[in-house]
Amino acid sequence: MWAKLRADHEAAARCFGEALNLDPVHHRAMYQLSIVLASLGEDALASELSSRAGLLDELARAVDDVYDVPNSVQNWTRAAELLESLGRLHEAAAWYQSVVGVDRDDLPARAKARELRARLTPDSPIVLAESNPVLDLSLENYPLPLFTPDLSSPRPDLSRGANVIRFSDVA
Repeated sequence: MWAKLRADHEAAARCFGEALNLDPVHHRAMYQLSIVLASLGEDALASELSSRAGLLDELARAVDDVYDVPNSVQNWTRAAELLESLGRLHEAAAWYQSVVGVDRDDLPARAKARELRARLTPDSPIVLAESNPVLDLSLENYPLPLFTPDLSSPRPDLSRGANVIRFSDVA
């Protein structure tokens, strides 16, 4: 946000992209990256990221619905479907399995959980590569932000000692 607030959109793209490399499901970083990429004219990727951020928000609402109405299989299934569409197969498989826990007769959920578990390996990433649009972004093409002090900001007057922190040994 620091780089974005200073209108350094290229550095902001780098920062948001790096954040998404660390946490590929961070919806705020996804949304902010879509905004700065749009400002840089990278409309196709910006649109894809914006859509994905929307799906992440929809997922958050679906999970809230599960907590509000815990016995609604429809809410559990919606969360599982969204996770699967986002390429988060570990979580989707677990949610489908939870649907089966709520409704043992839900054969489609049972089959989906089995199918997803069969596709997973211990090395499967949190988000499948083909579902992670951030991987299409070459972060090395964007500069790191330059953290320079803003000398125009007023500095606090510490000469009178009023704002000085002092420690006393009381032992």
